Amino acid sequence: MQPTLIPSRTDDAAAFIAERSQATRDDAQERAETREEHKAAIAAARLKEKLATLTHDELVAGLHSVTQAVHGAALRAAWRESAEAFGDLVMNIVRDELAAEADLEAEEVMVRIEGAAREQAAKPHRTFVIAGY
Repeated sequence: MQPTLIPSRTDDAAAFIAERSQATRDDAQERAETREEHKAAIAAARLKEKLATLTHDELVAGLHSVTQAVHGAALRAAWRESAEAFGDLVMNIVRDELAAEADLEAEEVMVRIEGAAREQAAKPHRTFVIAGY
């Protein structure tokens, strides 16, 4: 015996599945956006701290990121323009490198936070059984 399909119920079921699917995608998108916002806030705080406490090693490491392919033409143009332009460009290059480093550190922090949350969720919780007489 063939099942009888009622068109209105079939349409309702299809609409329900589509709505659930869309809700799942929306939730995933919202979680991703929230994660990126948290990561950006952490990265901004790390960058601010790095710039406030810039060490010689960090400054030199930022200068090591300079490459001829990426920065050569801009450095030459800034050199020809003025000492201020050259200095501003070098400062921006170092700041960009520190920002990239702060972003990596923020990603590591987010991974640790997510790992701790997964561990916490996976921990077995005590269960008490109250038994009567």
